[in-house]
Amino acid sequence: MRITKALNIRIPNASNGYVQVALQNLFAANGLDFGAYGCLIQHCNDHGLFRQGKQLHARLALFSVTPNNFLASKLITLYSKSNHLREARNVFDKIPSKNIFSWNALLIGYSLNNMHLDTLKLFLSLVSSNLMDVKPDCYTISCALKALSSLFSHSRLAKEVHCFVLRRGLELDIFVLNALITQYSRCDEIGFARTVFDRMPERDIVSWNSMIAGYSQAGFYEECKELYREMLGSAGLRPNGMTIVSVLQACGQSKDLIFGMEVHWFINENQIDIDVSVCNAIIGLYAKCGSLDYARELFDEMSEKDEVTYGSIISGYMVNGFIDNAMDLFREMKKPGLSTWNAVISGLVQNNRHEVVLDLVLEMQACGFKPNTVTISSILPTISYLSNLKGGKEIHAYAVRNNYDSNIYVATAIIDTYAKSGFLHGAKRIFDQSKGKSLIIWTAIISAYAAHGDANTALARDVSNGRTEEIYEMLGGLLGLMREEGYVSRDELDEESVYS
Repeated sequence: MRITKALNIRIPNASNGYVQVALQNLFAANGLDFGAYGCLIQHCNDHGLFRQGKQLHARLALFSVTPNNFLASKLITLYSKSNHLREARNVFDKIPSKNIFSWNALLIGYSLNNMHLDTLKLFLSLVSSNLMDVKPDCYTISCALKALSSLFSHSRLAKEVHCFVLRRGLELDIFVLNALITQYSRCDEIGFARTVFDRMPERDIVSWNSMIAGYSQAGFYEECKELYREMLGSAGLRPNGMTIVSVLQACGQSKDLIFGMEVHWFINENQIDIDVSVCNAIIGLYAKCGSLDYARELFDEMSEKDEVTYGSIISGYMVNGFIDNAMDLFREMKKPGLSTWNAVISGLVQNNRHEVVLDLVLEMQACGFKPNTVTISSILPTISYLSNLKGGKEIHAYAVRNNYDSNIYVATAIIDTYAKSGFLHGAKRIFDQSKGKSLIIWTAIISAYAAHGDANTALARDVSNGRTEEIYEMLGGLLGLMREEGYVSRDELDEESVYS
């Protein structure tokens, strides 16, 4: 069909030569010019012109045109950037013969909008389709790894994807390797992450930031700072804001004010872009290290503050015992978010202000916030302090209803609460139901039994954990230290009673 009707679409920022040519060539001699449409849709993508891009798509639909992979990929990107993923999926589903660019366009769209489950479903659909002419590439794998790291913390999945990468011959691709570092770090497989990092033929700023952040988030603060030093000596690379945030967090957690001040000096001397996240990290450093006056000075100078900003200074006040200062600042906030409520509740518990904690939780709920895993693990020590077993069971029931009971910190807090309330059987049941028992939860249960005079029961061998030997070595050492402090087990006490 020959199209002669003028196209009534106004394209802003169309002064560029290629856009003008595209507008003139929208109608080819034999019908629509797909190249011109693709050029204009790409222009809409680059300049955030969603309405105009949608008009171009509507024009194609008006003339019963099914976009090919070239046009469809650009339309999928347009809809993804404007958070219209349903329309993006409709475009994708109508492509008669999809290529890897179309698959990647939708995968990237899902990934950018943090639709991780949809990302994995689409990835599985691709790899299970066994299409001979469609092979996953570095962008495909990167999206899948981001989704995995956001949804799961199982190292087995990361290793399986790593094997898939090796089979596909993508083990030298920098995008894939960066994603693998992040995935292994979030699975607490920091050793595997470092191995991937060390074997990379080349590294970019994302590689360094991924590994430094992995160390910082996993609690390997000295390794984090050492890698930062190594990065400073690497030619052609300079730390950016993301690097600085990770290193400052490590300095704050390890109370290394001197190193943190060196990083702060580096920021000023090298004109690193200081956004809200960097400011928050700087304030957090000084607050955690006890330099509260300077932290407050920086806080007051900030023109833009977010929840993390307030949380950092409030937590600093709480950690150092300045409860009234923290509460005054908290009450100044117009609409504190859940993270700030949690920071205040946790600080009050740490400072043994148990009498006001539960009232604050009720106030938080009245403001429309629902307690999460951080809230629950923070308030349970108050329940222990008040010897309120009924309250502990109610919170436990709430955790179960909301699928929070599988969280290791919630489970550990419940075990501790039940044990201190005399409900040792309940503590043991929570321990038995916990999957992937870690050193934290083992320590909680052995402490519970020790408090009731029966630490040996907690040492009954459980070989379901892959780190059994390490766990029992730690527990055996802990039991030895307890005996040095005068601990006597029930069995030993009974035996002594018999022969005395």
